[in-house]
This record gives sequence, C-alpha cells and structure tokens, in this order.
Amino acid sequence: MLTLITATLNAAAFLERAIASTASPDVSIQHLVIDGGSTDRTADICRAHPSIDLTVRPGCSIYEAWNIGLEKARGGAVMFLNADDEFMPDTARRVEAAFAEHHDADIVAGHADVISDASPASIPITHIAAPHGRLDVGELAVGVPAINAMAFRRTLFERFGRFETRYRVAGDRAFLLRVALAATPPVIFNSDAVLYRYHAHAGSLTLSQGLGQRLRIARDHLALSRVLLRQEMSGTAALWLRHMRQREAAVATLRCLAARRPIEACEFVPGLWS
Repeated sequence: MLTLITATLNAAAFLERAIASTASPDVSIQHLVIDGGSTDRTADICRAHPSIDLTVRPGCSIYEAWNIGLEKARGGAVMFLNADDEFMPDTARRVEAAFAEHHDADIVAGHADVISDASPASIPITHIAAPHGRLDVGELAVGVPAINAMAFRRTLFERFGRFETRYRVAGDRAFLLRVALAATPPVIFNSDAVLYRYHAHAGSLTLSQGLGQRLRIARDHLALSRVLLRQEMSGTAALWLRHMRQREAAVATLRCLAARRPIEACEFVPGLWS
C-alpha cells in the first residue's frame, strides 16, 4: 500500500485536481487529508470521495499535518501531495514497481515539473529530486528540495524522525538535510520519470515571490543554517550551509531595500558575515 498525505487549508479551488491525479486502479492507496481548519468547501470535497480519510486539526501547520499523517499511515511507502499540485498519471505504479524491484531502497526519487498556472502553455521547469542518486548537501542547501517527487519507505521516518514544526516553510528542507548529513545515508533509487507537478500561483507556499513570503522563507533558512552549523560535519557541508546563510541574508536585505523598508533590512544584515 502507498500512503499519500495531503496538508490543506482553504484549497478547495485546487483540491479536486489533486485528488483526481491520485487515481491508480492497480495500486492500493491510502489518501490522508489533514485540514488546518478550512472555511471553504474542502470538507465537502473530501467527503464526496470515499477514498479520502479526512482529519481536521484547526491551526496546524503543513509540517504538523504531515506528522499527523505519518502517525496514521499504514502503507509501506509514503508520499506527500500538496493540495494545489498533482501527481503524474503513472506515479503510484512507478513507485510501487521501483520498491518491489529495489528491495534495499529507502527512497524512490524522480523528477518534478513546475508549471505556472498563469501561463499553462509555457515550458515547465524540471527539478531532479536526488541528482546523482544521493541527497547532496549543496543541492539541498541552495537548490530546490523536491520532496514531493520522492517516495519514502515508512521505516525511514522511524530511523530519522519526523518533520520539525519550528519551521513554517523549510521543514522539508530541514528533514532532507538531516538525512543527508547522517553517518549512514539512505539508499536511493533514482528514477528518470517525472513523478510530480508543482503548480506555481500567487498563493503558493514556497513558489510565490511576494516580499512577505520571501522574507518568511529567508527567516526559516537562516534559522535552519544556524541550527545545522552547530553540528560536526565535513568542511564541504559547512561551506554550503554558510553559503546558504549568506545568500538568504543577501537576498532578503536587497529585497527589503528595494521595497524601501530599511529597518526590516537590518534584521538580515548580520547573516551576511556571521
């Protein structure tokens, strides 16, 4: 069985598309939707689909929702589906086949396409979830952690723990970096297939480029880099994390100054050299 976990909050406009993308008659699927207290039609949509297991936890963040889903998961493998995104038509079949063939794999990692809902005909941007078949600290520090294009054996979360809820938008990056920095890294089967499609729109949690959201991302990334740099690690890993910290501080400082918000810019200046 494959467990799918969807965190949602007032995403009724997208949810039907996400649910439709999970249809896979050849694979047994447990689809858990963890709702943070939506006031739109989210609950009605979920109840209209008998396959959906809906849990309502008002006020929970996305990573709290994912952790709730992990508590309820029964599948041998787990994937995370955002309410405003979708799986590719054969994702579940590909994941099941990969785990069946590669018994030692802890993670099946594929590709993810990013498309703009404002320009659906534009060429998608493709991200590789685990370039070179491994979780690379440099890629995770400054690249795109395409966690939704990964399927995890559920036992992986017993080994490495769950998502840290101190982060509002970087909990997935924090989890993957924790796994990448482990003394014994997971075994990854790298698939060349596109398994996931991100939809970029104004309300996207991490794909939106509005100033307020970009500053929230920067604060999370700066906090994450500080936490990780307290650990013992290779010199290369530390260099990447310092680069991550300085880059995020620079971007946030410049964006604040461009918006004529110098007082806010001062919050990020120390990260440029500390």
